[in-house]
Amino acid sequence: MGFLDEEGSWNLSFSGAGFLGLYHVGATQCLRQRAPRLLQGARRFYGSSSGALNAISIVCGKSVDFCCTQLLGMVRQVERLSLGILHPAYTPIEHIKRQLQDSLPPDAHVLASQRLGVSLTRWPDGRNFMITDFATRDELIQHLASFPAHPRKEEVGIKTEGSKTEVL
Repeated sequence: MGFLDEEGSWNLSFSGAGFLGLYHVGATQCLRQRAPRLLQGARRFYGSSSGALNAISIVCGKSVDFCCTQLLGMVRQVERLSLGILHPAYTPIEHIKRQLQDSLPPDAHVLASQRLGVSLTRWPDGRNFMITDFATRDELIQHLASFPAHPRKEEVGIKTEGSKTEVL
């Protein structure tokens, strides 16, 4: 296995889509049990949407139990609403921001910088950005929760000046 010969010579990427969140957690647990070297030796973890949330859990050393609890907490919130995800009170981005504020370590932005890549797409022009540097924990959380999970409720903008990218 030539690509595994040198640690840090590979990256792992997790795609986005809310329904894949639990799949990502299961795949990550399988790698932890059966191929831990793939996770331990990866240079970077990339992701968009739920994939980015899974990637930050790996970078910050969160357990599979923690990840499942977070995902199922959101499911329980939706189940309590009469119209499910269509209910006006459903605010997934706010829920995710709150969970990240409560659970990420104080130095999460340090752990994530140059180790995590968050893929964001600017709406409406479709331009994609890969964010790999996070100056503060709040900036990291802002980027992780900036995917347009529910575009009718919130629009996310991205402003770029030189090498600095800012989520509006």
